[in-house]
Amino acid sequence: MIGNHKRLSQGLWFNLMRRGAFKREFEASYLAARALVEVFEPQLAERMFEPVAGLPMIDRRRIEICRALVNQPKLLLLDEPSAGMTHEETTELMDDILQVRARNRDLTIIIVEHEMGVIERITDRCVVLDFGRKIADGPYREVAADRQVQEAYLGVA
Repeated sequence: MIGNHKRLSQGLWFNLMRRGAFKREFEASYLAARALVEVFEPQLAERMFEPVAGLPMIDRRRIEICRALVNQPKLLLLDEPSAGMTHEETTELMDDILQVRARNRDLTIIIVEHEMGVIERITDRCVVLDFGRKIADGPYREVAADRQVQEAYLGVA
């Protein structure tokens, strides 16, 4: 719901004097956030009022992504979404991201990631940068086979 703050009326007058309207707006925001969380993990929706610090890493990431998605953006930028997670958690989170992408074809997702298994599995197009300069662009298999990419990232001589 925090990610949806720009859509909520936040004035003191509205919150204090228009309690009924405030309550309806809050409930609508809660239901939208809950529906989004349920897409990722139905059991997580039951824990929405628990502190995020008590959740496993994968659920924290799910909440972070939901917080970004609740405003219905056209672009979602994920920076190292698999960082700090186990292989199984990474697989689950990538399943979640693929599901989000399938549900919203108008959403562009840009992922900055160094885990090549993640990139191979979920991308349609890869852009590889080396010290800020683009050295390859295209489908994963083509980019991974590119000699310049291999030299930059694998040290192949």
